[in-house]
Amino acid sequence: MDTNSHVTVYYKDPNGVTQLVYGTEPAAISGGRSGVAEKTSLQVTILGNPVAGDKADVEVRGAVGESLKFIVSDAKGTQLLTKEVGQAAEVETHSLQLGKATGVYFVRVSTPDEAVTIKVVKP
Repeated sequence: MDTNSHVTVYYKDPNGVTQLVYGTEPAAISGGRSGVAEKTSLQVTILGNPVAGDKADVEVRGAVGESLKFIVSDAKGTQLLTKEVGQAAEVETHSLQLGKATGVYFVRVSTPDEAVTIKVVKP
């Protein structure tokens, strides 16, 4: 039976030390694309999560002078609210209406170049 050179197995012991137990370390990627997420300057914070009541207070930073779009969706993907801001200030704070039911909601905040989606829990 041939070994699979694409499989690498690591073990993390109870002390948090990681050891290679099978395979070889992956080679460094050169000249190609990797799956590393780019750092975003857009910062979105839900002020109090889980939320109390029917609204989520959202604070946005890192979008000065850009247009902002807020979309609130339920767990099924149904859009409940869309709100737009023409030109963002240094700190934008908005109170967004959620649905009446308890559960999970998603708040997506986007600029023309970036987007951040935050999960909101309504107990």
